[in-house]
Amino acid sequence: MRDFLQRLGTDLRQLAEQLLQDIFSPQRALDLVTAALIVLIGWVVAKAVRHTLRRVLRQRLSVDGASMVERGAGYGILTVAVLTALSQMGVEIGVLLGAAGVVTVGLSFAAQTSLSNLISGLFLLAERPFHAGDKVRIGTTTGEVLQVDLLSVKLRTFDNLSVRIPNETLLKAEIINLTHFPIRRADVQLTVGHETDFTRCEDELRQLVEALPEALDEPKPIFSIRAVHPQGVEVLFGVWSPQEGFIAFRTQLLRLVLERLRSAGVEVALPQQRVVVDPELLAVLGGASTGDSSTGGSSAESPPKAPPIAISPSGDGARSGGDGEAEGDGSA
Repeated sequence: MRDFLQRLGTDLRQLAEQLLQDIFSPQRALDLVTAALIVLIGWVVAKAVRHTLRRVLRQRLSVDGASMVERGAGYGILTVAVLTALSQMGVEIGVLLGAAGVVTVGLSFAAQTSLSNLISGLFLLAERPFHAGDKVRIGTTTGEVLQVDLLSVKLRTFDNLSVRIPNETLLKAEIINLTHFPIRRADVQLTVGHETDFTRCEDELRQLVEALPEALDEPKPIFSIRAVHPQGVEVLFGVWSPQEGFIAFRTQLLRLVLERLRSAGVEVALPQQRVVVDPELLAVLGGASTGDSSTGGSSAESPPKAPPIAISPSGDGARSGGDGEAEGDGSA
């Protein structure tokens, strides 16, 4: 056993000396310098190609598509440079690629979600439902698109939160692009009294819009009766405006509409509840209370059941047609 350990130690020492000689030999040093130069040149070429593609493609593609293409080209050039450098150092590229293939198959099972996001990102790149800078609503999240990557999309909400949404989720979700078109309609929904003169109400609102410089003449504002409720009549008043500054315009419009209708004497229903109690049951309760006081409260009879009370909700007054955007953000 002792002889075996001595021979093993001698063999390991000789192997280490041989490796050191190979590493620090003039030929190996030259190979290392050559490989480093290849990687450096590849990195410089990749940067130059990305810069050129960024300048050329952004005139023909979207910002997101051009960014993905330029990054893919840069990574491809760097990969070729690294493989060339390894070959210069004597590494068998065929064996390395074979091993990489086996590893890739193994990783594909462990990273199915990432692959699904990658494929979904390619579909989104081809479809292009939005671009960086657009304001979108995805599910319950509304915000500005900051970056579109192959695996996810990053949003900034209107209360300044960063949200990352995987591309697989985006491909399945309903996406509403709030800034896709140059103009939008600001809707104000009102519940007014049944006795309202709707012709006069419409005239008052149209005169109000004519004095607003942000309101567009075309398309014309709309005034429609949506529904009749026990508590009032629901009407919709919509005004078109440019996309820029839309939220501020919608807030101003709601405030001015309420002020104009109040000054014109138009009743706007307020949130309230009406409680209706049966008078006969009130009489019964009154008689039971008198009987209890006459007997000194010693009656053994069970008290009468509480009367049914009908509660009818009223209208919700005036509200602006919301789309999930923060009212304080006036840049939308």
